[in-house]
Amino acid sequence: MSGLSETVLLVSVNAKYIHSCPAIYSLKLFAENYAAANHIAFPPMQIREYTINQPEDYVYYDILRINPQVTAFACYLWNIEYIRDLAADLKAARPKMKIILGGPEVSYGISPLGPDPELADTIICGEGERAFTAWLMENAVMQDSQAGHSPEIPEEWQVTRDGKNLMTMPLRDLSELPFLYEDLKPFENKMIYYESSRGCPFSCAYCLSAGDKKNHLPPVRELPLPRVLKELQYLVDHQVPQIKFVDRTFNCHPSRTASILKWILSLPDEAPTNFHFEIEADILGEELIELLQQAPPGRIQLEIGIQSTYGPALEAVDRRGKTDRLFEHVRRLREGGNLNLHTDLIAGLPKESLYRFKQSFDDVYRLKAHQLQLGFLKLLKGSPMEKLIHTYGYRFSEHPPYEILSNDFISPSEIYELKRVEDAVEKFWNSGQFVRTLEVLEEEWKSPYALFDDLADELERAGGLFIPIGMFELYSVLGNLIKRKTPQNAKALDALLLDYFSYSSSDRLPECVRDLADEKALFDGPKEKRACADRLLKMIDEKAPQLRYHRIMLRVHGRQMVAVDYSVKDPVDGRYPIIGRFNV
Repeated sequence: MSGLSETVLLVSVNAKYIHSCPAIYSLKLFAENYAAANHIAFPPMQIREYTINQPEDYVYYDILRINPQVTAFACYLWNIEYIRDLAADLKAARPKMKIILGGPEVSYGISPLGPDPELADTIICGEGERAFTAWLMENAVMQDSQAGHSPEIPEEWQVTRDGKNLMTMPLRDLSELPFLYEDLKPFENKMIYYESSRGCPFSCAYCLSAGDKKNHLPPVRELPLPRVLKELQYLVDHQVPQIKFVDRTFNCHPSRTASILKWILSLPDEAPTNFHFEIEADILGEELIELLQQAPPGRIQLEIGIQSTYGPALEAVDRRGKTDRLFEHVRRLREGGNLNLHTDLIAGLPKESLYRFKQSFDDVYRLKAHQLQLGFLKLLKGSPMEKLIHTYGYRFSEHPPYEILSNDFISPSEIYELKRVEDAVEKFWNSGQFVRTLEVLEEEWKSPYALFDDLADELERAGGLFIPIGMFELYSVLGNLIKRKTPQNAKALDALLLDYFSYSSSDRLPECVRDLADEKALFDGPKEKRACADRLLKMIDEKAPQLRYHRIMLRVHGRQMVAVDYSVKDPVDGRYPIIGRFNV
């Protein structure tokens, strides 16, 4: 292979194929736009997105084939070790190739397990748009044939260097940012992330935003609202299925939030786009709640950080808010039935023992959000949490994602117990398959936490803990728990059968509910069954004549027929609606 090509390659290694890395697109477009506006000629730039599931050899040889002069990597929790090995191989094979590292995993220093600092020619710290462009102007720019000299970096960028580290003043005016999606082809079948603001008004110790308040900038910087609405319209016009806002607190400025929500409400009902926002629920005002309640079913998805219901734990990490007000607002949003809600918990906060965390879990679970994300405290570089390590006796893993191992209030074995519960919650509640059954079982167990703890035991007996298992295996695990713990609970088995009818249109039935259903043709049965079927079909014609396909189930247990509409899923919970139940 000949010498290095005059190519600058920007690389991300994503956690999943459906993910994308907006950062590298922003760096490329910002540099290209700046070059065009200032008559500068940069080398050609390319983007490559890979996933951590691809063999390192494949990625290594693909980059080697391109043979770029410069390779810039976006470094995050999930890919830092992968990039460490990749950068080492590239530097060994092509010593003259310049390696740039950027992103949160290197902005605050490289850990002992991170890439060898000698592998990087430059480390970009903090916001990268200006810094990357400044690096190109200093190192890779071709002489401006018109001006006859290299361009000067604007003074207001405030370029600073510390050894290999390169940093610039963050953008005060976000209107300088490029729009990433003029060409949507690279994002086919991938999530569309949209950044309408940077920063956060809060200072939670575990979050990088809390350490981001040094440059005398407003805590939150925003794109101009008219531009936001114009770009959102462009994405909706191009039939994007979901726009996931990456704003840390979407509702921190209520009037701006209201304007965006009103625009969303103005979209036609048939518009295919869902909007995902991360909000602080306790600061929702009445206007925003009412606007959210007006959204068409499935149009809006909300992620709501609760983290804990234990006041001393929240105070220790400088998380402010009123839990009672937050819960009131979440209940109101849930009652509307039109919003998909996710709630977040963090295990391992200071001062919260396992015993107290169980109460936080029960409190949040009873809100019945569509998903409960049980996360574990991570030690993010550059976050104020680093200053609390010795105060609370923290021990964190030295490997990404740097999760808690223990602290003065919770032991390693208790963390393991929570990991087991997390797996059970993910498989049984967050999957959305077993809503009715879990609600019935909740009445039989002393607490929701105890129920999921027993489900984790049952998963372990079945060999399904911490590994993916099939839908039928999940039904078997839940059926075995019912038979083991509440053998006379016919109501739970009834709910399990209805859950299956609502979730799967398959003619196959899990073994644990197979004897509860009889799918024989109703019209071949006794006269009274045929009459009942006729009533059901008449009800369907009157209630929903537009339905294309109906499945009519005759349950032996309880002597009921169940009609399920398999023509459409509920846009909020993704389940098929049960449209009728009749006694035989």
